[in-house]
Amino acid sequence: MGDIITVGCKTSTGGSVITGSGHVKINGLSQALLGDTATCLCGSKSCRGQGPIVQQSSRAANINGTNVARVGDFVDTGCGNCYLIASNHNVSLGTSTATPLSMGNGISIGNGVSINTGGLTTTYSQSFSSPIQTQTNKVFAKSPKVPWGSIDVGQLREPASSIGSMGVYAAGSMDAVASTGLGATALSRISGVALADIAGFSMQVIGRSGVLLALSPTQLGDGTLYGQEEVKTKSGVETRVRFGFDTDGNIHGYHVDNAVIPNRTVERIGDKFVVDLEPGIRIEWVPTTTEIAGTKILTNPIPDIDLHTIYIHPEKDQGEEFANTYVTPISDVDLNDYILIFPEETGLPPLYIVYSKPPVKMLEVDLYGNFKGRPRNGTHADHMPSQAAVKTYIKRATGILYDDAQANKKMDFVATIIIPARVHQKYSETYGGRNTPTQIAKDANNLRQAVDNNFDAIKPWMLEEGFNDTELENARTKMHQLNKENGWYR
Repeated sequence: MGDIITVGCKTSTGGSVITGSGHVKINGLSQALLGDTATCLCGSKSCRGQGPIVQQSSRAANINGTNVARVGDFVDTGCGNCYLIASNHNVSLGTSTATPLSMGNGISIGNGVSINTGGLTTTYSQSFSSPIQTQTNKVFAKSPKVPWGSIDVGQLREPASSIGSMGVYAAGSMDAVASTGLGATALSRISGVALADIAGFSMQVIGRSGVLLALSPTQLGDGTLYGQEEVKTKSGVETRVRFGFDTDGNIHGYHVDNAVIPNRTVERIGDKFVVDLEPGIRIEWVPTTTEIAGTKILTNPIPDIDLHTIYIHPEKDQGEEFANTYVTPISDVDLNDYILIFPEETGLPPLYIVYSKPPVKMLEVDLYGNFKGRPRNGTHADHMPSQAAVKTYIKRATGILYDDAQANKKMDFVATIIIPARVHQKYSETYGGRNTPTQIAKDANNLRQAVDNNFDAIKPWMLEEGFNDTELENARTKMHQLNKENGWYR
């Protein structure tokens, strides 16, 4: 696709361009200029519903002195969500700006034209030649706000809808009649576009329930995004945008540098399509039956996901930070994202997907690192012994002062229990200010005793919450077992 905008071209929020110049037509439609009007359907309280197109990248083409609109331009509707995301025409502007291109009245341009803005001076030319341009860098997805023709890392918060089309799928328990196999649960679209749907097939996941976000980036017309065939030839695909889930299950996007996403190939096996995301996690597209088609998906809780509230954020110290910006070092987040390559018979383009980890369960015991990236849903992960005690123990035992990165890696291998947040906050002897230097030193002297003391401090209140003595003591035993297996004590 090209990058020229006419009346009828779409915006990131489902609206469209509604006015144009009338003097220059592309495939019979009026060319849009800066200042022309486009609509926004985001529905936010601050949105006026329509507004003028505002320039976001350089260009040197104008119609009677007013610059033309291009893919990526902002639409000022008051909400900050609306951008021009797609051209309906195979007509592109070049990037040279040595000599402006000025078009006058009565020009009609057809498909397949590439306008080099440095190569023309006439106001009434109707056929244009384009120099061969060498493309050196491409990515799967990027911010439309970066300079035209570049793959720079975005540095501003922006709506995820400006990147492309998205769909969200949720997995949950199914009615017993619709169970299609051991460990299989239905995967059903709950928001957005049916990007991963194959006609006549139903989706299911084997191995882990969760939420899946699918993204198909909008081609921007500047040659910086990989085409479908290019993606298929790569084992990993570079991107400037990734998505992940926070501990509350909310989806966030991130501007990233030098990120490579692994490919996963969807294969036809018998009468179904199958892809293994990682060991033990498989997505299948199985022929739709009457039973499956009528299945009620029982996600608990059903995710409440409004795609217009998902934003792409800068990494820490990377760009502008302001209120309501979710900033995190991307390396600290386990993203579980992939590029899916589909067989040609499905008609689906390569998709970026990210799959959430399952929510934690009350009284679940595991190593701390295995709880990272999993929605907490009002619970806390109580590290026993405390991280401060373990770090002090390491320093005493080895004489080495670990830096934060080294110490934090070791914290991933300490036993942790999921408990109600209120119990942790009110009664844990190592929560917040209660974990004094005296408490830390005491726990570091005997890590096994520290676990028992920490557990005894919360046990009466866990009993009040309705847990019984047997399940609590089983949890204590498992914590000791994990700590012993990881060498913290015998």
